[in-house]
Amino acid sequence: MAKQGLYANIHDKQARVAAGAIDPDTGKKEKMRKKGAKGAPSAGDFKDAAKTAKKAEGGHINQHKRLAMGETIL
Repeated sequence: MAKQGLYANIHDKQARVAAGAIDPDTGKKEKMRKKGAKGAPSAGDFKDAAKTAKKAEGGHINQHKRLAMGETIL
C-alpha cells in the first residue's frame, strides 16, 4: 500500500476534527496544529508536495475540490 500524500493526510485530519474525534494519546478532542507549531507541515513540505502533484482527469489538480464545492467542470 502506497503512503498517502500531504494533502490526503490533512484532509483526513480535518475530517477527524470535524467529527470530534478523541486523540488517543491525550484523551482530548483532536485539533489542527497551528502554522509553525512542532509537527505541523512547513512551507518546504508544501513545495515538495506540489512537485509530485498529479493532474486529475481534465487537467485540474484540484478538480475533486472544485466538484465538492458544486462547480461543474466540462
